[in-house]
Amino acid sequence: MPQEISRSENSINCPTCGTACPPKALICKSCISPLHDLGQDVNTTAVVMRPQLGQEDLDLWQQPRKARFKEGATLYLSVERVNKPITRRLAADEAFVIGREDTGGLFETPDINLSPYDASNRGVSRQHLRIFLDQDGALYAEDLDSSNGTTVNGEHLPAHTPIRLRDSDELILGRMMLWVNF
Repeated sequence: MPQEISRSENSINCPTCGTACPPKALICKSCISPLHDLGQDVNTTAVVMRPQLGQEDLDLWQQPRKARFKEGATLYLSVERVNKPITRRLAADEAFVIGREDTGGLFETPDINLSPYDASNRGVSRQHLRIFLDQDGALYAEDLDSSNGTTVNGEHLPAHTPIRLRDSDELILGRMMLWVNF
């Protein structure tokens, strides 16, 4: 029997770990458990689970992947179920924010706006993730304290804790899956 989700005006308590989460959060920031029954809400996109990998796939996945991003090279962000990737050129010490548009006009529009990809219904925050390039050519991602969190290759990314990205990394912003290629 599933545990009840306790709610107050200011928070939702996660039924799995008990963490207090923002009232509109879709997943728990601590344990990444769903905070709503996603099967009953027709306006909610289902959580996409990583496919099961066979041994051959695992061997390929564990091979060294490119870790250096050459200044001025093109970064490709592929959104699930979208054929054309989002492209961005980066210089050293440059950063950009990924998120969704704020229709109320209170927040600045992010550098990469995922609103055309149903970002609002998929749990992407207005200012969700920052990607930046350091002087040594290492590419990093940093969750900007988003409501529904970020995972990198299946691992929860704590807010304001940059993690180095490698070619072919998988990012999940809320419930929207992206792949990074360079």
